[in-house]
Amino acid sequence: MAGRLGASALAIDTEELPLAMLREAFEAQQAAGRVPAAAALEARVGDAREAPLQDADVIVVSDLLYNAELARTVGERIGQAARRGQHVVVTCGGRSGRAAFVEAFSEAVGSPGFFEDTPVPAWAPERRDLFDGGATSAVGVLRY
Repeated sequence: MAGRLGASALAIDTEELPLAMLREAFEAQQAAGRVPAAAALEARVGDAREAPLQDADVIVVSDLLYNAELARTVGERIGQAARRGQHVVVTCGGRSGRAAFVEAFSEAVGSPGFFEDTPVPAWAPERRDLFDGGATSAVGVLRY
């Protein structure tokens, strides 16, 4: 979506495969004229805890809260960004670090945050967790 709006985007993942798929989709959309030539995508293999967030207008974190340690760090950084006035969108599929993220985020932003479970739409092509194969009926969306 950022690309379609002509924005630059930075994607970070610990695995190359999701980034390669994202690059392919971005380039195909650009070649088809759906993404303006001025839009840019930088895809890096790395640790999200080290992402350069200070200049971002919008920060999207999706399904990253795998453990409490990572979730606390991400919660603190995203809370600081929200406090600076940056727009943040955070989703969580029920990972084990959710509570640690909410605690760190709320402390950093200075007001309570919580995940509101939103039903996965019936039209979604895959309604199973890719990691454990369990049924996924809802995704948490951060509210604050």
